[in-house]
Amino acid sequence: MDELWTEKYRPDSLSEIINQYQVIDKLKKYKEEESLPHLLLVGPSGVGKTSSTIALAKDIYGNDWEGNFLELNASHRRGIKAVRKEVKNAAMTTSLTKKNFKIIFIDEAESFSNEAQSALRRILEKYSENVRFVLSCNNSSKIIDPIRSRCVQLHFRPLSKDHVKSWLDIIIKKESLQVEEGAIKFLINYGKGNLRKITNLLQLSAVSSDKITEEALIDHSNLTGLEEINKLLRDSFRKNFLEVREKLYDLMIDEGLSGREVLVKLHEELFKIPMDEKIRMKIVNKMAEIDYQLLEGANDEIHLKNLLAWIKSI
Repeated sequence: MDELWTEKYRPDSLSEIINQYQVIDKLKKYKEEESLPHLLLVGPSGVGKTSSTIALAKDIYGNDWEGNFLELNASHRRGIKAVRKEVKNAAMTTSLTKKNFKIIFIDEAESFSNEAQSALRRILEKYSENVRFVLSCNNSSKIIDPIRSRCVQLHFRPLSKDHVKSWLDIIIKKESLQVEEGAIKFLINYGKGNLRKITNLLQLSAVSSDKITEEALIDHSNLTGLEEINKLLRDSFRKNFLEVREKLYDLMIDEGLSGREVLVKLHEELFKIPMDEKIRMKIVNKMAEIDYQLLEGANDEIHLKNLLAWIKSI
């Protein structure tokens, strides 16, 4: 495996970003006016937040983009020391081009502790003349208010099945892959709009076999969590809420699932459990409400607990 396809096929320009038209139009305008503010990119994983930021840097700096762009992942550097050392040191340097600022991109910014976020807020203020910060998160409610108020929030939406299909068609053609139709449908349903997740599974399967089948994809994907999700849903009807809540925490930690991923899997499993159809539709409506809240950046743990408690009540 010479190169990850997620990097190989990463867009080189904002014009190549899939679907996120409203966000991209704003980024293009900032680039044209050379008035980039601090940004907070909000949305589920794998829908283009990182790719859009890198594409923006390439559009602004051209061939000099790497020297004026620093990417950090907050989930690997949660504490205040990381902010004071890596982030502050980077913010103190100036652009290597005629531009009067460089870009620091912090992925999974909600992983920073509140103390670290407070330190970051002071850096945002102090070094705003020579640095523009782009923060990325799945859940904006976990970002402290002083940072949110200093950033323009841009919301990324999940990709449609048609957009995912177009993305897969590009890779399949360029890599000359043999992929069964059932395998393509599986990838689209499996990824739920997360292009990174879909692309990684496709590449893993391509390394193992000349012809990619649905069975091969299932073998390479981690679907063990579905059984636990099904059990969690059934337990929410009949067991103590505190016990169900603890199982939810364990599931999210062990499987590494986001709140929206858990919600999507709960929705899938809901239709496998025999129940009165009126009750099922009530639960579906409740799930739809919570899905909207999660997309708007609400706290995933609180809303999932709310859902499980509500299911228990009915």
